[in-house]
Amino acid sequence: DSGQGPAGPGVPRERLWAPARGGPRQRSPDPCYDEHGLPRRCIPDFVNSAFGKEVKVSSTCGKPPSRYCVVTEKGEEQVRSCHLCNASDPKRAHPPSFLTDLNNPHNLTCWQSDSYVQYPHNVTLTLSLGKKFEVTYVSLQFCSPRPESMAIYKSMDYGKTWVPFQFYSTQCRKMYNKPSRAAITKQNEQEAICTDSHTDVRPLSGGLIAFSTLDGRPTAHDFDNSPVLQ
Repeated sequence: DSGQGPAGPGVPRERLWAPARGGPRQRSPDPCYDEHGLPRRCIPDFVNSAFGKEVKVSSTCGKPPSRYCVVTEKGEEQVRSCHLCNASDPKRAHPPSFLTDLNNPHNLTCWQSDSYVQYPHNVTLTLSLGKKFEVTYVSLQFCSPRPESMAIYKSMDYGKTWVPFQFYSTQCRKMYNKPSRAAITKQNEQEAICTDSHTDVRPLSGGLIAFSTLDGRPTAHDFDNSPVLQ
């Protein structure tokens, strides 16, 4: 499966995680294969399937060099500082590789799109996991305010077709023709829902959008036997 998320207006600056149950790792003995090397039913370890993976993005700042401004909060005051994004200068570049690199709180790195991308235009991020995974959690941490609207899609045929996974928006009906925070039942638990949670402009930096794929789904407790959720 792969994930794709069009972001909203402003300057998307973020990091991406996608913990998942994936295919077997190369180790011995492997619980997912029998002694003859044939696959068998198993529950693989949880892994961060996004770590180190290439992310294709539709926009990255710095070509040509461009100016951007960041607003931070210090106590009750807001401080605005402006910087230069330059893709040819490693100290001023914000490439897509910063989305899935090692998260070091003492040396934060962020991918950054061009500034002022606004509706109806968007920014898309496409992550190919290379094989099938059971994605259980998708987390994005923003270095700027979170987008007003964002959609997560998934593909099970290596990007040939995409189906909605989750929507976030302050205006669910207008953006995605979905009600906000619709009730999840057994009849619609396979559908993507829209929520206005995680869309507050605050915090101005470090805000999360965290999507638990099974949260609130009636048959989540029996996921392995629930074809609509797989």
